[in-house]
Amino acid sequence: HSAVGVVAARQRSFARGKAGGAVVMATAHPAKFPEVISRALGIEMPLPPSLRDVLSRPKQSLRMSPDYSDFKAFLLS
Repeated sequence: HSAVGVVAARQRSFARGKAGGAVVMATAHPAKFPEVISRALGIEMPLPPSLRDVLSRPKQSLRMSPDYSDFKAFLLS
């Protein structure tokens, strides 16, 4: 994500004791923003089959504690 790139660039500049510029680039698949693509290009962007498959599945979620040790125990169970 671009925010991680910005943080890394800032930390690198501070570690060197300099205030310098940086270029941070990010990309995103156009299927993530179908309304924007449609408005900007005047076309409907088809979903890639893999994304269509994922979006067609039922959503699954699990409520859990924000404590890392609980999360780790869940992953290891």
